[in-house]
Amino acid sequence: GEFRRGLAFHPGGRMLGFATGTTVRLVDADTLGEIRALDWNTGKARSVAFSPDGLRCAVSAEGGRGWVTVFDLD
Repeated sequence: GEFRRGLAFHPGGRMLGFATGTTVRLVDADTLGEIRALDWNTGKARSVAFSPDGLRCAVSAEGGRGWVTVFDLD
């Protein structure tokens, strides 16, 4: 029932990241079980990307501010 966008595979293949509404969800790539859900009140998340080393994730939102939020995955 959720509209998803910005799907990204973790470089190690162990998780997926996707945006739904204002939240970014990180799920296990095998089971699709949720690992973590993140929300920064920056508007609807539009895209998700992992760094090449897999230690960080970046999210852009349509809040009108042009913000990109970067967070550590440890």
